Amino acid sequence: EEEPRVVREIQGVALDNARISVASASGGEPLEFWVDLVGGQKTGFFLDQAANVQLAVQRLPRPEAGKPVRILDLCCYVGQWGAQLARHYRKLGFEVHVTSVDASAKALELAKRNVELQGARCETIKADVLHDLAGVAASSFDVVISDPPALIKGRKDIPQGTHAYLQLHTQAMRLVTDTGAVVCCSCSALLEEEEFVRTLAKASGRNRRRIRWIGRGAQAPDHPVLAEFPEGRYLKAWIGVVSS
Repeated sequence: EEEPRVVREIQGVALDNARISVASASGGEPLEFWVDLVGGQKTGFFLDQAANVQLAVQRLPRPEAGKPVRILDLCCYVGQWGAQLARHYRKLGFEVHVTSVDASAKALELAKRNVELQGARCETIKADVLHDLAGVAASSFDVVISDPPALIKGRKDIPQGTHAYLQLHTQAMRLVTDTGAVVCCSCSALLEEEEFVRTLAKASGRNRRRIRWIGRGAQAPDHPVLAEFPEGRYLKAWIGVVSS
């Protein structure tokens, strides 16, 4: 792939360490995020998840009073989910602890800054989410976000990539508390939603957990699709709560 290049510098703006404003999922003043607009993934920020973050803020149940809200943000990138949920729970009066996990040290640096801007504590873990989560204690988090990059690049990758989603979401459902919530996502266009849902059912079955799915999202409205191109409906996000 061609390396990104800067066509024209903007005076006073460091594009690899820029500060942008993003609408708050819980209303009120916009959130500010530190991003890398040159070396970062896509545009440096995943705008297609905006509607799903807002849906999660609307649907996730209120945690137990008097305890910190513990959030695990897997494949956190610059911390969009962690920071937005931290803002939401902080507005409700909760102390928030976010654990951000990513394979990129630069992404973790930005995620920590962005989460801490919302007044939450942030621990970062540099790890491969498909191989390095076994040592994390079960039932450790009130909210677990699983938002990986595309694990299926081409049709030949469908069997292996589908199994990878199953592995990852199995870990997500293992790490959430008995009264917690999960957000499970896939941006692989070649993974049909019906198959994605089957992986979620298998993952909950492996953990002997019943999940009530309370929200279902796709890419934000500013990412339109064509009826002739079903792969354009690429983003899937399911929001669930553990049910006894």
